[in-house]
Amino acid sequence: MSKFKKGESGNPKGRPKGVIDKRQKLRIALEARAEELLDVVINRAMQGDSQMQRILLGRLIPPAKPESLAQTFDLPDGSFTEQAKAIVKATSQGEINPSVASELLSAITSSIKIKESEELEKRIQQIEERIFESEK
Repeated sequence: MSKFKKGESGNPKGRPKGVIDKRQKLRIALEARAEELLDVVINRAMQGDSQMQRILLGRLIPPAKPESLAQTFDLPDGSFTEQAKAIVKATSQGEINPSVASELLSAITSSIKIKESEELEKRIQQIEERIFESEK
């Protein structure tokens, strides 16, 4: 048998207002010494600590965003297989970025799944119509 009744909270009043959790306590303690901590991090980075350098540079220089699909690439007409082959070929020849190729291939995969679902739906509908007609 469980401690609590179904649909009832074990703590109906919730957390009391003003209670500070562990993360808030830590944040408050760090904020109080933020300048001192920043000086330590900068000094360690200047002395060659690569982890501290990475932390500081990660804050100063935002990470590069991958190229978008705005990169020009015309998919050939034809089957999904032909389109996928064209993408792989263009990637191997350096015409398109691998991340763009991945996005395009993912879009083709989604299109295939949609097409399969539509075909299954049509087939099920045809089977149901045949069953319904045979019952008449």
